[in-house]
Amino acid sequence: MIGFTIQIRNQDAIERWCESLGKSFMDYVERLVELAGLDAEREAKKKVPVRHNVLKSSIRLDVKRNPESVRASVGTNVHYGPYVEYGTGIYGPRKRRIFPKTAKALSWIQRGRGSYVGGKYKAAGAGQRVTVRSIAGMKARPYMAPALQIGIKKLKADVGRLAELKFPK
Repeated sequence: MIGFTIQIRNQDAIERWCESLGKSFMDYVERLVELAGLDAEREAKKKVPVRHNVLKSSIRLDVKRNPESVRASVGTNVHYGPYVEYGTGIYGPRKRRIFPKTAKALSWIQRGRGSYVGGKYKAAGAGQRVTVRSIAGMKARPYMAPALQIGIKKLKADVGRLAELKFPK
C-alpha cells in the first residue's frame, strides 16, 4: 500500500474561503482525493495486462472520509492480482523456483502455443498436457504501483495549486 500525508499551510484562511463558497474544506479535499483516485484507477486499467478482461474490470476506486481525513484506495479483489503486480517464483518476492507441494510434478493443460519452462521451450499445442518438476515463475508486470504514483502526483499538483491561490484573511 502506498500512502502519504499532505500538510497544508494557511489552512484557516482556506477553510474560511471554502465556507464562504458554501462548502466545507473537507468537501474540497474529498473531491481532490477522489479525482486523483479516478486518475489512478484509469491508469491502472490502461497498464494492466489483459487476457480475459477479468483483472482489468475488477480494478475499483473506494473513497472513505472521516472528520479529519479522506482516504482513496484503488485495488482489485481478483486473487491473482498481486501475482501479476509482483511476479512469482524466481521473479517474485521469494526469489525461488516453484515446486509442487503435494505431488511429484506440476501439470497443466496448455493454452495456445508452447511455453518456456525451465529455460527450455516445451512445444505443447493447445489442449496438450505439460508436466514439469518445477517452474521458474512469471515476471512482474506492474500496473498498480505506477498508476498510484500518477494519482499521487496529480493530487500533489492540485493541492499545490489550491495552496497558491490568494485567500482573503
